[in-house]
Amino acid sequence: MSDVVLIQIFSCWFLTGLIWLVQVLVYPNFRLIGPVEFKNFHDFHMKRITWIVAPVMGLELLSAIVLIANDRSTFNLLNGVSILLLWALTGLINVPTHNRLQHEVELTKHRLIVGNWPRTIIWSLRSLVWIWVMHLQLIKGIV
Repeated sequence: MSDVVLIQIFSCWFLTGLIWLVQVLVYPNFRLIGPVEFKNFHDFHMKRITWIVAPVMGLELLSAIVLIANDRSTFNLLNGVSILLLWALTGLINVPTHNRLQHEVELTKHRLIVGNWPRTIIWSLRSLVWIWVMHLQLIKGIV
């Protein structure tokens, strides 16, 4: 198994764990923060989470591009498309929803939790696929 595949698997699994933590712990906790304290809390969250998420999402995307460049298989192309879908959901839905939290706090907290489920599901499915791929590799005795 190549180093690029291992980077792809690591970044996917890392982001899957992180998205589940955000989905079931961080975003629901937003509901517990009052409107006065929320702006500071949310600003802190966004500054800190970006330093964790952005590099790993970038690594996930870059490793997918390298995999496609080396082998344009259907699997690698679908893997790349799923990552582009995650970037689109992040940029077109989640980031704008976070930006709306500055003006429509209570309604947007709910939208953020609901709107994050597609990303949570996609990363979870991607992680399961990588588990399956590793299982197949172990069966073949390649690893």
